[in-house]
Amino acid sequence: GPGATVGKGSVLAAGLVFSGGDHFGEGIHFGPNTRFGPNTVFDGDEVFSQGCTFGSHTEFNRGGAGKDSFEGRHYFGEDIEWGAENEPLPPHPPQGEAGEAPPAAYG
Repeated sequence: GPGATVGKGSVLAAGLVFSGGDHFGEGIHFGPNTRFGPNTVFDGDEVFSQGCTFGSHTEFNRGGAGKDSFEGRHYFGEDIEWGAENEPLPPHPPQGEAGEAPPAAYG
């Protein structure tokens, strides 16, 4: 939840779930199938292993640390801010409402 602090270059386990409102520093390697809640901010130069789910209002590379690496297929909510270095991964369909099927994937 809010206030989570993860050091630069950390490698995180697979399948972690974050409730949203988190701010991650640069250069973090996220394991497969990580779930991020809405209003999450990343400072850049991250590595996202396959199968991550990003909530609405996610901001990538806000800190300007550099292009992120997206490995494999991911799921994205609405209103994604890709940041200066990233090229959006088209198409990025909207997140389903609660109880609906998961959002469409691309990657």
